[in-house]
Amino acid sequence: MNTKLVEFKNMIKGKKVAVMGVGISNRPLIRFIYSLGADITAFDALEADDVVLSKTMANFKAEGININWSVGKDYMNGLKDTNFDYIFRTPKMRNDKPELVDAVKRGAVLTSEMEVFMDLCPAKIFAVTGSDGKTTTTTLISKMLIEAGYKVYVGGNIGTPLLDKIDEVKESDMVVLELSSFQLLTMTKSADVAVVTNI
Repeated sequence: MNTKLVEFKNMIKGKKVAVMGVGISNRPLIRFIYSLGADITAFDALEADDVVLSKTMANFKAEGININWSVGKDYMNGLKDTNFDYIFRTPKMRNDKPELVDAVKRGAVLTSEMEVFMDLCPAKIFAVTGSDGKTTTTTLISKMLIEAGYKVYVGGNIGTPLLDKIDEVKESDMVVLELSSFQLLTMTKSADVAVVTNI
């Protein structure tokens, strides 16, 4: 049993959670933590009538996912209205934005989908970073592990978001992550194997 995962599920229930950005990586995150009973506000710089955002909002509503929204050019101001317990930043967002710094001072825990996944993951993690060659190296490592007979999960900047698959990941599996410098800014857990390509 993944005791860390059980603890996370119990801890996130009923908590006020801000999700910064509703792009590809954060949509599965929203679905996952909503299913665990989190009280979510989604933040995005796009206007509510933007084609992509309006479709995302409609999809969530159709799925029965009822969350709060703070959108448009002043979307970050929504962080001031509520004392959030957790803030999940999008991979491209720096952690030193004044609004985030202020929210952390008020008690919020700043994290990301990838940070939580790495903390909860029971499998061996290979992490790849650097300026050039990350995707190629990540792909090659994953192919070698598959050839060796492992079930492999690929995520980070390539593949698919992984936190909503955490229930499936076993200790005997392998995980290969492509990580950007932004994703590493607030990372506290080390990978089992770290690969740094050209810088």
